[in-house]
Amino acid sequence: MRAAEGHFERITGGRYTRIVAPPGEASVRVETDSGESRSTDELSRGTGEQLYLALRFGLIEEFAGHAEPLPVVMDDILVNFDVERAARAASAIRQLA
Repeated sequence: MRAAEGHFERITGGRYTRIVAPPGEASVRVETDSGESRSTDELSRGTGEQLYLALRFGLIEEFAGHAEPLPVVMDDILVNFDVERAARAASAIRQLA
């Protein structure tokens, strides 16, 4: 989860700094840099997709640390991102590679 938070914070330019996923619950919340909490329903489509991308990146890193790394296939993942966040997401993809 910490790796996912780092990716999400970088992709959003520091706007969101924390991901909260309570054990046993299916919901995920995020916190802004000012401490405001938001559910995924309160996020724009692009920000929600950025959150899920960051969560996948965190899972990929965690898995790779315990098993043989696997290929990662992505398709149109930046389509709903604004220009600045798309550039930061592309940088995150480069780091992941």
